[in-house]
Amino acid sequence: MRHRTARPPTAEDQVPVDLETMRETVDRLLDPDAVPEVLPPAADELETLTLQMRGHLELLIPEVEQAAARLSSDSIPRYCALACVGEARDRLRAAPRAGR
Repeated sequence: MRHRTARPPTAEDQVPVDLETMRETVDRLLDPDAVPEVLPPAADELETLTLQMRGHLELLIPEVEQAAARLSSDSIPRYCALACVGEARDRLRAAPRAGR
């Protein structure tokens, strides 16, 4: 049996980030007009939306890192972007809290 090593992903392998879907998920979770009476009623829906948000972050983090890498090393926007990536990774490592 031949063993193969995985090749690194190429630009052709990468699927573009679906910003429209991500925005819809955020709107459902963080609707500024929402009050407790109109939040997702079922715990399983809230869990699904939370998992979607976590997945969106996992897709966006490498995109932000790649964009930051194209900036000069002493760039303030690069520093801020990488700081946000670190914060996002920390939050993804944290276990979700129960309840709303």
